[in-house]
Amino acid sequence: SHPFPKGSLVIIQFQSKIEKDEKPVTARGLVCWTRKWRRPRGMGIDFIEFEGLENTPAEEWFKKHFKQ
Repeated sequence: SHPFPKGSLVIIQFQSKIEKDEKPVTARGLVCWTRKWRRPRGMGIDFIEFEGLENTPAEEWFKKHFKQ
């Protein structure tokens, strides 16, 4: 509900939903757009770097660990 300003550097930690996978993935990104006045409020993040993925591509890791 309170997006960061466009151009802000953000660091986000993702924790897997898989029980045995306890190591989080850390992502760095830049806020590329924000929506403050219309609903839903939010922001878009252009991810720059991921740590903790080992050799797994980011898209594959997220599909595996965050199934809907």
